[in-house]
Amino acid sequence: MPSSSLCIEDPNNKFYKYAIRHEINLGKIGATAPEKWPPSLNLHPKVNKYKNSKLGINSISETAWLNILRDFKPLKIGLSLGTGTGRHSEYLQKTGIVLKWVSIDLVKTKNELLIKQKRDNKYFPGDLNFIDLPENSYDIILCIGVLHHIINLEQLIYNINKSLKESGVFVVNEYIGEDKWQWEEKKMVLVNEKLKYKFKDEYPALSVKKRSLAVMNDRPLESIRSSIIPSIIHEIFRDSVISEEIFNPVLYPILNSIGYSYAFKKQLLSNHILLNSILDFAIQLDSQIDKSDYDLMPTELVGIYKKNHKEYILTAPKWTENEIKAKLGSRRPFYIKIKRKILGIKYFRYLFLHTKKLLHFKINS
Repeated sequence: MPSSSLCIEDPNNKFYKYAIRHEINLGKIGATAPEKWPPSLNLHPKVNKYKNSKLGINSISETAWLNILRDFKPLKIGLSLGTGTGRHSEYLQKTGIVLKWVSIDLVKTKNELLIKQKRDNKYFPGDLNFIDLPENSYDIILCIGVLHHIINLEQLIYNINKSLKESGVFVVNEYIGEDKWQWEEKKMVLVNEKLKYKFKDEYPALSVKKRSLAVMNDRPLESIRSSIIPSIIHEIFRDSVISEEIFNPVLYPILNSIGYSYAFKKQLLSNHILLNSILDFAIQLDSQIDKSDYDLMPTELVGIYKKNHKEYILTAPKWTENEIKAKLGSRRPFYIKIKRKILGIKYFRYLFLHTKKLLHFKINS
């Protein structure tokens, strides 16, 4: 029988529990405020159109790529892992591609979108690093932006294959770039040279740079083993690929490096001419590099895979206690704690005053 092993075997490890607490807190915020444009540059219509074009789809919609599943409809029961707000699974149900869902998410709050839409949808809280899925149960298993938060990838993807029905499909849209957003050096050098040539020194915040690991400690599971995702998927589903696109070597790093500077991102959101100029340049550069022999690490995978019945053994690199501590347990430096505390107070003060003004306006209207 196929089998797998774990990087972290103890869900009660203190450093792992620390990381999970942070993930839950981030999930609670995300579950109530779905990412959208604006302010997310990653979901700008130009970016959506470029990504959809990689799949042969002409659309500016974020969910348009899901239409590649129309040939499989109707799929009677689906499993959505790391569902979040459920906007993607909701779209598939609304269009009749998937009739009903079982959703599993780390955040212990029910998925209101799916519950309101159809009563036979089910929700379960669960930690995907240690989950054991039932055999031959689902027509589709959906993973959108969740695998790059998983440590025990080998075990989870093994479970996904096990849980697919005979004709079931595994659907992935995932970040697969550098772990912890530590962009490879040759990528940063190439992109920053191009950016400087195009925009001169007018916008110093417009550059690709690594995310500080001290700041990334705020999100211990973000991109924890993202770069290894394609090889694990290929190890299990190597003879079962229905379709697969691996792309986006520089667009994601450019957009997210811009996001590191709140002031510059705010400037872009109010200056659409500059924003469109940067987006057009980044998309064109990404397309050129994607077709060249630069050999830069891609950051996005969109794939559909069918159940694999062949034998395989996946061996995960077991983390020592010191490795677990180094990867998950390090705390933020003191200066960042103070900075976050001050910014937090300013944010809640702004929120309070803004709400107060809004209520005053409504009462007087």
